[in-house]
Amino acid sequence: MPCCTKIPETADKDVDDVGQYLEGLSKAFKSLEKNIAETITEYQQLMTSYEKVAHTFTEITQENDRNIQLFSKDFEAEMRKLKDGPAMASLQMDISRYVKEGLKPIIAEREKVAKMYKVLRDLRKSYDTYRYDISETEKKYAKKNKSLTESKSYAQKGKKRDEVSAKYETRKKEIVTAVAHLKELIYDFVSHALPGYAVSSGSFAKHLGLQLESYAAGIGPKANVGTTSETSHNNGSLVEENGKSMDGKQSDLLQKNTSSNPLTLEQEYYQQIAK
Repeated sequence: MPCCTKIPETADKDVDDVGQYLEGLSKAFKSLEKNIAETITEYQQLMTSYEKVAHTFTEITQENDRNIQLFSKDFEAEMRKLKDGPAMASLQMDISRYVKEGLKPIIAEREKVAKMYKVLRDLRKSYDTYRYDISETEKKYAKKNKSLTESKSYAQKGKKRDEVSAKYETRKKEIVTAVAHLKELIYDFVSHALPGYAVSSGSFAKHLGLQLESYAAGIGPKANVGTTSETSHNNGSLVEENGKSMDGKQSDLLQKNTSSNPLTLEQEYYQQIAK
């Protein structure tokens, strides 16, 4: 057989489809890891933006009424706490646990099936080589009007071809089973990872929203010149010891929000589905 002869490949759509499926999964896994990381980055950038805005509010209230200064500084501190504090750390930890950690065994299983696919490809190539050599021998002897029994390699190659063909069919059945198992693992992964990702992200967003809403009532009446963290009862407003002015309703909301765990919704969700 000439060294540069291109041997026609035996068509096997089922095996070829497995190859395309595995290639698509590999790309999807890489995209998922990249996009998950971007979620964390986007939240961090969002909180950095909030912190910067809060800082500019603090800057423009310099040498102004004491209460408005403290109100701005408190907002800045809360935004910084959300960016650098336990809520962001919990978001990162939970997304890692539900998605990144859950993805590792799926990737490993995909690699296992990919190795099986490579073995199948090699067996098919070997089969095609024997098939081609046998066909060429048959043409050669027919052209010379000679009996194939005179060929020393014809029968041997035929036996090898049949052995490879049998191995190929066995490995093909094995990879069909392996792919089915891989799909089951992916089903289980997505059924847990997707809700985990959604609830973790949603819990942080909800916590952020509640913190922002706690400032909706505003500062209240202007304090007297020279006052620091005094309590003002004008129109029902107050200035807490940390200096932030708010009405009674806003104070209750902030106290409720500050004490709430941003992951409570997530924990309740997984307690329910675990039952």
